[in-house]
Amino acid sequence: ILFFAISLTFLGNSASAITDLRDIDLDLGSISCDSAKSQYGGRYNYIITDYDIYIVVNENNTYKVTEKFDVCFAKQGSHGIYRNIPKKIEGWREDGSRYKTIAIVDDISVSGDKYTKESSASQVSLKIGDPDVIVSNNKQYTISYLYDFGEDKLEGADEFYFNLIGANWDSDVIFLNADYTIHMPKAFKYDQKSLGFSSGPINRSREADVDYEVVGNRKIVGSSNETYPGGEALTIRVVLPEGYYVGAHKESYPFAMLAVAIGAIAAVVSYILFLIFGRDSKIISQVSYDPPKNINPLEFGLLSSSINQN
Repeated sequence: ILFFAISLTFLGNSASAITDLRDIDLDLGSISCDSAKSQYGGRYNYIITDYDIYIVVNENNTYKVTEKFDVCFAKQGSHGIYRNIPKKIEGWREDGSRYKTIAIVDDISVSGDKYTKESSASQVSLKIGDPDVIVSNNKQYTISYLYDFGEDKLEGADEFYFNLIGANWDSDVIFLNADYTIHMPKAFKYDQKSLGFSSGPINRSREADVDYEVVGNRKIVGSSNETYPGGEALTIRVVLPEGYYVGAHKESYPFAMLAVAIGAIAAVVSYILFLIFGRDSKIISQVSYDPPKNINPLEFGLLSSSINQN
């Protein structure tokens, strides 16, 4: 299972590789809000009765993600929801190896709703809703965004590794089901070892209870058979042949490089200022001679002259 924690760089023309999304046909509304509130309302304020995610995977390892979900508001007085999209992604594979990458989040849109966007080191946070409107019962939301994972780092193979439901939802949220469609850019071979699902909290994942089908060796469709409280994830991993992704951007750290450059410039400027203004003047000691007590300078001079002559 992936968990999320940093960095945002500028996305180039990755969006040009996106496949047309007009074939999305998501069926919502199978569970009524009243039934959901009677069963889960005492423990959860936000009940996601239907959740559909459609992902178009591009050949350059970018993903166009569309989420459509029905939220049943068990809590009174809500104006909307928060959706946090992680940027730094870390995790562990089934064999114990570590997964770590920095993703770019771009091309965000929210259909039919007001929203504000804030970006931090760890995520992009969407606050969706109208502060002048209170939402009651259920409401449907549609969010889309482009994920750019850059160059695949797995040695000897490529992979598609993605949280269909992230573990970063709040504890007062529960997903009652999940339907997913993943459209890969080209055909791939798979078996039970190379394609799998896991679910559960971070570091305590289990084999997920899901139904799925691979259509034409390119499209993965399926649904879950379990609920997901906030903090639990549903993850898919597909091992792909080396070189499956083509044209992915290489990971860079512009902010770190800028910080190093600024630090180096500051050091040089400080040294120059030290040479100009900060160096202490050289101290030159002066030798002075004072006559002994009770002898004036004239007497001391005569006495010194007499001593030298002798």
